[in-house]
Amino acid sequence: MKKYAFLSVIFILFLTFSCSTTDDDDGDTTDDTSGTTDDTGETGEIFSDYFPLDLGTYWTYDNVGQETTRDSLFVTETVIIDSETFTSFNAEIPATAFMTSLFSNSDARTTETEFMITGSISGPEVEGFPEIDIPIENFLLYVIDALEGSELSSFSGTISQVIMDIPIDIDYVVSSSQGASLDSYIAGTETFDDVISSFITINLAITAQVEVFPDVFIPVPILSSQDVLVATNYYAAGVGLVYSEVLVEYELQDLSDFGIELPFPSSASNTSTQTIDTYLIGL
Repeated sequence: MKKYAFLSVIFILFLTFSCSTTDDDDGDTTDDTSGTTDDTGETGEIFSDYFPLDLGTYWTYDNVGQETTRDSLFVTETVIIDSETFTSFNAEIPATAFMTSLFSNSDARTTETEFMITGSISGPEVEGFPEIDIPIENFLLYVIDALEGSELSSFSGTISQVIMDIPIDIDYVVSSSQGASLDSYIAGTETFDDVISSFITINLAITAQVEVFPDVFIPVPILSSQDVLVATNYYAAGVGLVYSEVLVEYELQDLSDFGIELPFPSSASNTSTQTIDTYLIGL
């Protein structure tokens, strides 16, 4: 009997010890660290920051295009836009790369999964090509958990200008889409881990209003709807933009029958790159 009584005491102690170290259904005690806990106490997925916006952060880039240049981009201050906190950038003048110019003309904001900018975006830099400045608001540059190929943001509108005394209408669509997620990516001489990519596309259609009789105009297509600029961007976790490739390509309509001569090339196809060189992420 003493033997069985002793075993019973051991069994009770074992049950008591096991219950005191095991999570109960109410979650009063837990050793699970597989996720993060938000203000509601719910556990969620951990997301990386692919574009740090801490004050004091800066990046320098080596740019290769029609000429070789170097850009520097700085995080300068925070501003309030429509009750949301955005971060402003400054770039050493002149900023020559497409993305450096875009950031310096915009303010940025991040959420747990999104990176967006509010400001303006410029069209392709081709000598003589109509200069356009397109306003954008909360334009998404990436969404961490978006599917590859999904559209993120899109803005459209019309800009009217006069070129060589000819009124023209420029119809634009500016859009962004999600690219692939990569375990690693080589930019310049450095290999970056945990990288996501995305795209910015500027589609343009240009129509001239040609006067055939006094005060009588007919629309003449100059540029059919085309993706004239496509930027492919790579963002590394904890670093920001590490590489950008911008393709500018278009071909005008044949205007010989209308006797129209435009002050920019009838076609273009060129690629420019922007590669990170040095960077400092502020505290």
